[in-house]
Amino acid sequence: AGATLTNPRVQFEKIGLSTTILIDDNTAFTSPLFLEKPYITYLTPGLYYWKGSGFSPTRNFTIQSEVAINLKQANTITIIENAGNVPVQITGNFLTGAAIIDRGNKARIENATGILLAQQHD
Repeated sequence: AGATLTNPRVQFEKIGLSTTILIDDNTAFTSPLFLEKPYITYLTPGLYYWKGSGFSPTRNFTIQSEVAINLKQANTITIIENAGNVPVQITGNFLTGAAIIDRGNKARIENATGILLAQQHD
């Protein structure tokens, strides 16, 4: 089994003669991402297979989903920042009752009271 990551930023170090790294979500590499120097890419959560160009063994790694939020409160305003790597749905006692926040984005909620629940949004 390969590495398990939560960071969607993946960086490879080149060893050997290959100049390109192939990444795909299937072992047949039917729709690969061709990665060249500096060998850095951003991927969504899932299982990935990779190999160097030419004759290279196939390896794999998994990017796990991570739900994480940061809260900032001032008076009646709550700022919720999605600090995870997947979109989150926030539910609770506020005017709209729910908000969906994409990765790296923030939502401003007024008059939220009680408990706010964050869960992965598909």
